Formats: sequence, structure tokens, C-alpha cells
Amino acid sequence: MIKLTDLLADTGGVATGLPAGHVFQVATADSRRCAPGSLFAAVRGDHDNGHRYAQMALDSGAGAVLVDEPGDWQPRIQVPDTRRALFQILSGQRRRFTGRVVAITGSVGKTTTKDLLAHLLASTFTTFATAGNLNSDVGLPIAVVALDPDQEVAVVEMAMRLPGEIAALVKAFSPDLAIITRIGVSHIGRLGSVEAIARAKAEILGGLARTGIAIFNADDPWADYLALAAPGSVLRAGQGEQADLRLTVLEDRGLLGWRVRLAGFGSMVEADLAWPGPGALEALALAAAGAVQFGVGLEQVAAALQSLDPAACRIYIWDRSGVLVIDDSYNASPQSMEAALRLLGAVSGHRRIAVLGDMRELGQHGPRLHQDVGRIAAQCVDRLIAVGDGGRAIAAGALEAGFSPADTLVASDRREAEEICRRWIKPGDAVLVKASRAVGLDGLMQAVLTDD
Repeated sequence: MIKLTDLLADTGGVATGLPAGHVFQVATADSRRCAPGSLFAAVRGDHDNGHRYAQMALDSGAGAVLVDEPGDWQPRIQVPDTRRALFQILSGQRRRFTGRVVAITGSVGKTTTKDLLAHLLASTFTTFATAGNLNSDVGLPIAVVALDPDQEVAVVEMAMRLPGEIAALVKAFSPDLAIITRIGVSHIGRLGSVEAIARAKAEILGGLARTGIAIFNADDPWADYLALAAPGSVLRAGQGEQADLRLTVLEDRGLLGWRVRLAGFGSMVEADLAWPGPGALEALALAAAGAVQFGVGLEQVAAALQSLDPAACRIYIWDRSGVLVIDDSYNASPQSMEAALRLLGAVSGHRRIAVLGDMRELGQHGPRLHQDVGRIAAQCVDRLIAVGDGGRAIAAGALEAGFSPADTLVASDRREAEEICRRWIKPGDAVLVKASRAVGLDGLMQAVLTDD
């Protein structure tokens, strides 16, 4: 929450139509998601201008709009620049926050690690976590408007598209503990190389004091490189022998998750993790290591996992009309695509169908990386529905790997993919849906399987 008086002090803004004692509980930059009384920030992006939707936000229940263009919106807070104002709000919220901050970045697994760590910490502390994947230069300031300065721990994500963006975020919202999940090829189209991506992700370490702690994925080849940039203590978590906190798989329960052993820091426990997929293992190791640094013992970690709601998992698994759906349409990268396909491939007793679309921001490497995904799909699925231009490359890779043309279809967009799914998918099938969120495959199977 943020008091109007603090917001105006942070930004130098001028309020119209608001009482001096007003408090905003949440904020948004999406006029379609205005909670009653929320603050709507009108931000100019690459393709649109939020000021176009300011009145729509007010009509939808926003308590005020944050604007930098002239207009007669009421109530409003007028600032010189809304993007700059958001960073000023982010910095102000950090100054007012008396608890400790964990910041998480990486090419994959940020949100899963954040959600797991917040769940573990909440067993002991009043804990704030950024909602969804609000992790950008706009999303993070929006998210922390909901931060209560009296909470004990804040767990936030930090993402980037270009070098310098994470550095700006940590300057405004400095962490006490930083976690880097894994370095991969996401954003390689913008940054040009994996090393450049590693350097950009390592910017999160620049916000740590010498007393701060950095936690890296022990199984990531870039961990040693990242450790060179850490100003304080370095810990590693993962399945390798070099891990300070080591996770060992005791049982792979498929879509039901895992039975694991966690060992480190003088303790060892066995625990059940109700989230499927290998990405959940990496996230758990990192989250458990982070929780231990806050005094949460491994026994408490194991106990907290018992109350973990599988419905909170990024991979949404459900069954309708005899069709098992693995909905992982939240986002996609080459690594997460492979993990999701391996998960589908391990499903038995069903015909396995993958609906796969574009992975964005891969630049000139995109065609090759999409084809690589197709080759993996050829090993894991019985039928392939590929969507969009990236989908064509996925289909090409699958066919090059010997996959049957009769079992491969390419859809130009979501509408066509929905039509194909209605024809192809039958009771007894297991269906994976995955693509970058911009492709718009979220809700696809709900639409396909909705009863008439």
C-alpha cells in the first residue's frame, strides 16, 4: 500500500480530486485489470499509449490515474513523466520497507522460484511476493505498490530485455539476497550472445551490499562466472556434488511431482514437491537455500511443502471430457519447451499431442532454436500442432527428425489452432499447450473443451 502523501513526495506529482489521507492498495498499467480503487499508471510503450485508456480505467473502478499528459481525468495525479514516477515510487517503497528483500532473476524459472520461496518464508514471516510475472521496469513498481512497509520479507522478480535494466531496478529496490536461477538463450535476439545475457543478469548482484548473499544454480555452467561478480557470500543449490544445498530425486511421480532429499547446512530431510517438471526441482533447491538463509530450517521447508497448492503451479494440469491438459502457456523458452515436452513424453496411457507456438526474442537464432524444439518433440509426442511462424520451424525440425507428416499440422494463428484441436483431440488424449504469452494460446483448451 502507498499513502497519497508518500506518492506525491516520491514523484513531485500534483493530485486532483483526492483527499489528502487517501491510500492506494494496488496499482496496474492494464486498464482491463483495474481493481476497485486501484491506481492506474498511464505508460507509453513501444506500440501504445496508456493515456488512451485512462478514462476507461476510471470507468472500470480505478481510484485515480497517474498521468503525464494534459487531460481532464478525475481523480488524477499529474507527474512530469509516468515511467520516471514509477521508479520513484519503487525507490520510495524500498526506503519505507523495514524488512529484508530477496530479488530473483534468470533466463528461466524466476516465477516458480519466487512463488516457492515466498511460500516457504510465509511459514515463518509475514511475506510479500510480486504478483504473477510483474518484473519489468513497469511491472515491478506496479507490484510493490501493494507492499505493506510492516511486512518482514519481500520476494521480487527482476527481468530485462536490454543491458542496464536490472541495474536500474536494483538501484531503486536493493536486495539483501539475490538469486540467479539459470542463464539461457532467452533474449539472445536482443543481446547477441549467452555471455551478454549472463552479464545482464549479473547486474542484480550490483545491488548487494558486502553483507549480502548470492545464490546460484549449482548445475548451471555459468555459476562460476556469476560468482566473480558477487560482492559478498556465494552459495550454490542444485543436484550436483558441488552444491551447498543438494537436492536428490528419490522418486519421479510424473504429473504428481517429486519425492526428494534436501541436504545441506548441517541438515537433511526428505520432502514431497507437488509440482511436476524438472524446472520445479531447480526452483525448490534455490528456494530452500534462500529460506535457510532467513533461518527457516530444512525440516520447516519439508513441512511447508505439504501445504503447497499444486493449483498455484505455473503448469496448470486439468482433465475435462476425458482429455488430460498440461497448460504451460504462461511463457516459453528453449529450455522450458524441452522440459515441458519431456514431461508430456513421460505420460503413459494416452495419445500425446503438443500444441506449440513461437518463442519470442530469439532474433537470428530463432529458426534454429525452434527447429531444435521440433526435434525434441519428435521424441516425445504422437501428434504435433505448431502455431505461427515459429511453429513452422518447430514442425520443420520434427519432420527432419523423422516425425510423421500425417501427424503434423501447422496453424497460422490461435483461431486456426483451435479449429485443428477440435478436429484432432479426442477423449483419452494428453495435450500440452506451450508458447510465448504473446502468441495467445492461454485459454485455448478451455475454449476447445467447453461444453456446448
